[in-house]
Amino acid sequence: MDILVDYDNIERAIRHMGLEHVVRKIADVLEPCIDTSHNRLDFRLYGGWYEGRNLSRMAQRLLTEIRRTFPLALGRKNGTPLGVVNVNLALSLMCDPRTTVTHTFRTRGLPPNIRCESPPWLSCVNKASCPIADLTSLFNTGLCPETSCPVTPETILCKQEQKMVDTMIVADILHHSAIKSKCAVVTSDDDIWPGIKAAIIAGSDILHVQKNPVATIFPLFRALPSPQYQCIQMV
Repeated sequence: MDILVDYDNIERAIRHMGLEHVVRKIADVLEPCIDTSHNRLDFRLYGGWYEGRNLSRMAQRLLTEIRRTFPLALGRKNGTPLGVVNVNLALSLMCDPRTTVTHTFRTRGLPPNIRCESPPWLSCVNKASCPIADLTSLFNTGLCPETSCPVTPETILCKQEQKMVDTMIVADILHHSAIKSKCAVVTSDDDIWPGIKAAIIAGSDILHVQKNPVATIFPLFRALPSPQYQCIQMV
């Protein structure tokens, strides 16, 4: 069975305990749904693994951990075998494994519609000589008040984000649907709903592991037909 894991969507406290702990926790909640025909559990981890065309630091760290720990044989709570776990980073689509999907981790500057209100600010405790008042010009004009200075807002403020990760998961869900193969998806991101819905319409069975109580998840998930769709809370 393939288990598609939105890695950054796993709670930070769980990830900090190591990849083996993450895998065991997911396998524990999936155990009642895994029958003896699934003697292999293939975990695919999705995330921003490429900064440009180079592996991100997180990807390099995880690859080292994967090589050191897996494959790993897991047992059931009753002592019988559960399956052999293999873990891989999702570096390509399952339908096109030869093409690496790069640029999935990017640094972005500020969006163009941000504006800084002019001082004095109502809640400022030092209106006469506020030390950040000069930033107003920097943000509103995009230029440093010092005419010879090349600093821009993007020089000092930026945002790191993942790109294409959710759509890669959806594409792989639909790949399983096309080959009539059951899979599990581990994410609490609502963006994944269209892929799960489309796969179920095509006749697939989906196991969905997510961190919120089943009763509180996105209403459209609760409307999916059972037993084709099973939602399991990861506690």
